[in-house]
Amino acid sequence: MPKNRDLESLIDITFYGRQALAFVDNLTQDEFEVDDKTQAAVMYAIAIMGEATQRLSQEF
Repeated sequence: MPKNRDLESLIDITFYGRQALAFVDNLTQDEFEVDDKTQAAVMYAIAIMGEATQRLSQEF
């Protein structure tokens, strides 16, 4: 069973992954490329996911 910290990290990864997808839902690539706010939101979500993966234990 994963440690509590691993579970919290997995929750963060899942939450922010879904959030990033929701930000770009119904946007074309062209729309996304000119939407600085959406780009920043997606990059933030990806950064949080990266931090959460670094928190996972070696045992995980």
